Amino acid sequence: MANHVPIIATLDVDETRVKYDEKEDDIAVNGGFIEFSNNVATIVADSAETQNDIDIARAEKARKNAQQRIADARQRQDKAALDRAQIALRRAVNRINVAGK
Repeated sequence: MANHVPIIATLDVDETRVKYDEKEDDIAVNGGFIEFSNNVATIVADSAETQNDIDIARAEKARKNAQQRIADARQRQDKAALDRAQIALRRAVNRINVAGK
């Protein structure tokens, strides 16, 4: 992003597209920070996987596991467990979406 204003921002669980040297990579990012400075973007992520590195079967298993954990947490009315399971579901769905591109 040429001539971007210097900034530091947080990243949520989402897809990030990185362009460099005529290449593009779709990356599943699970939170972190991005800094724009001197026409360079630097990402420091909690975790990140490129499209080619994502094991779709493992991500699908994580999605199903998270959905079960959500149901269990709702039944127990355990808000902390529900919050953790919802984050796990968002991460799994993000990985599945990036892998399917």
